[in-house]
Amino acid sequence: MYDILFIAETWRQDREEVVETSSGDSLFLSGGSSHHGVGIAVSPKFRKRISNIQFHAFSPRCCALDFSIAGKVVRAIAVYFPTSWSDDAEADALYDLLSILLEGDGGADALTIIGGDFNAHVGALVAGDDQSLLGAAGSGVRNDRG
Repeated sequence: MYDILFIAETWRQDREEVVETSSGDSLFLSGGSSHHGVGIAVSPKFRKRISNIQFHAFSPRCCALDFSIAGKVVRAIAVYFPTSWSDDAEADALYDLLSILLEGDGGADALTIIGGDFNAHVGALVAGDDQSLLGAAGSGVRNDRG
């Protein structure tokens, strides 16, 4: 069961697509590239509780779904970051887009939720890490995007 779900690697050719499944789930998809694509799925139960729905397909790596629920304005952002062996310029461009989206004025009561695949491995804590920010459950070695 879920209310809202962030999806990465949808591999959609269409730049913007909204699909209603036979079970009533709503899929808001952003594509345009054969090996990328992101989306946001909304359950039928949650869809009944939200209003003022606006979908924005920014790129094959980022989309947003704006909606209202219980008097609150919400922006849900789905991302799919490049891997650590990809060109840094592509990741930097996505960070720039996220910065612009986060600066948007949704009002004092606005809520932003970001989800997806960040292609980051934080790994175990290392000297200088703040455990209150990273937690103690990491394992392995941190990659360049972690």
